[in-house]
Amino acid sequence: MQTARYWESSDEKELLIRLAGFHFGPDPMAAKDQIDANKKWVASELRSRLNINGTSVGFDLGAGFGLLAKHVAAFAKFVHCCDISQSFLKVADKECERVLNLSFHEIQSGDLSVFTNDSMDFGYANNVFIHLDIYEILAYLKEIHRVLKPGGRFYFDLAEIERVDSINNPEFLDSYELRRKDPFHKGCVQHNSLFAVHQIAQQLGFKIESSKPTYDTFTDIILSKA
Repeated sequence: MQTARYWESSDEKELLIRLAGFHFGPDPMAAKDQIDANKKWVASELRSRLNINGTSVGFDLGAGFGLLAKHVAAFAKFVHCCDISQSFLKVADKECERVLNLSFHEIQSGDLSVFTNDSMDFGYANNVFIHLDIYEILAYLKEIHRVLKPGGRFYFDLAEIERVDSINNPEFLDSYELRRKDPFHKGCVQHNSLFAVHQIAQQLGFKIESSKPTYDTFTDIILSKA
């Protein structure tokens, strides 16, 4: 299944499942308050870790429904929501209609040409890079380095291949089966080498501010543009 097609649907419940999975129970639509509370907490963490304040302009890469962006916008001057999915952007526009310091941009994978060089104070991609292969990560990091101001920060999370139990880890095995059936399936978790991603980031001119294992095989990474 090609990337763009996987993230398109006219069914809002199906879209939310693709965004949140079943981490909040079998019916994510019934857990939207819980999901919103989680996004509010994540926004508070990003505020601190990305040095977001009332003068900061940034971007949300893979904004989905805009549930995180609307909370980040409470701390920032402006947030640009980017996604490759028209379906997500349509829902996000409705979800965030009362938030005046947000805008929405449909992008192509790995392309942030909607932004000029050195124009962003911060950016983040929450639960996005876990679906990307190393080539897609390289493409995005090149663009992110271009659009960030010197000293600007970017957050993303990575699924780390070095920490996965490829025989017993259920999430890895689920992704393995999905990719066996469809080599282009984008809903699976794509595990990557943390060493390789660090090396790419540093070669592009990023400083690794932090790289911290979280749960299961996931790692949170903060980069800054030198």
